[in-house]
Amino acid sequence: MDIRSALDRIIVMQAAIAITDPVTASIKKAYKYVPAASVALPDTPCWTNEWTLTSVDRFVGLRIQNYTVHMQLFVQDADLDRAADIASSFHKEFVDDLDADISLNNTVTQQSLRGGSPTLAGLQRANLAYIGLDLFLDIEMKEGVTFS
Repeated sequence: MDIRSALDRIIVMQAAIAITDPVTASIKKAYKYVPAASVALPDTPCWTNEWTLTSVDRFVGLRIQNYTVHMQLFVQDADLDRAADIASSFHKEFVDDLDADISLNNTVTQQSLRGGSPTLAGLQRANLAYIGLDLFLDIEMKEGVTFS
């Protein structure tokens, strides 16, 4: 188990999300890592991802790695209320997808989703304004290991 494998599964899930209400839309791009802050996001709606290692715990024969994946969904629409509805609709679908794959294709042993404050937020990139989601996925990876 490693963070890159978990991220591979996360971006596949994110890229597959499609909605039909309030508009018909699908994710245009899911970035495995965050592009440079100076780079505009030409294909919206899109997800960006970055991760933080929060701990590695070792017990006899067991290693537990804990990470937090920071995920942001960027939506651009001239109507800010509609953009917020679009982001909220993508949120529902993403939560449902996580429920359907708790182990992220056997890459994690546990996951827990939480939102930023606010979760539905105004986001900025390359001096452009977006409406979107600010989410955190806490993941745990347990594996048996032999220590020297």
